[in-house]
Amino acid sequence: AIQKFGMVGYPLSLVTVFFLNVIVCYFLEKKIFNLIKYEQILKNFFLMILVNVFIVALLGLLFQRLVVDNYIIKILLASSLYLTILAALNQLLRLNETVYIFMNNIIRK
Repeated sequence: AIQKFGMVGYPLSLVTVFFLNVIVCYFLEKKIFNLIKYEQILKNFFLMILVNVFIVALLGLLFQRLVVDNYIIKILLASSLYLTILAALNQLLRLNETVYIFMNNIIRK
């Protein structure tokens, strides 16, 4: 399996196990407990995945064109840009209501 997937194998297996866990928990919650609004949770979950894929793709394109040799600077720059873009998208799309209210309180002060 190492020859087939290489270094991507471990993160890919983690994502696969996590995805299967989400699916199993959906059916388990629906069939046995039926206490939470799992459809709403899944909707928010997949929206956050789409937002994160968009941000990572944007940062990937940016760092392909940007030449920075120091990895520490790259990580710090990517992290700060990621958080800035995520905060801006949260203000536009209200991805998380608690963070939205918190950010509005900071902006007003």
